[in-house]
Amino acid sequence: MNAIFSFTAPAASLGWLELLLDASVKALAILALTGAATLLLRRSSAAMRHLVWTLGVLAVLCMPLL
Repeated sequence: MNAIFSFTAPAASLGWLELLLDASVKALAILALTGAATLLLRRSSAAMRHLVWTLGVLAVLCMPLL
C-alpha cells in the first residue's frame, strides 16, 4: 500500500531540479548585488541606476551561457 502513495522522482528529473535550484540561487545573488548597488547609487542619476539594473538583468540572462 505504501508503494502506491510513495513518489520517487526519476534520476533524470533530479538533475534538472538541481540545475534549476543552482540557477535560481545564482540569479538571486546577482539581483541582490544589483539592488545593493542601486541603493548605494540613490543620489546618482536615474540613467546610472537604470544602467546598473540593465547590466544585472543581462548578467542573469547570460548566466546559463557562462
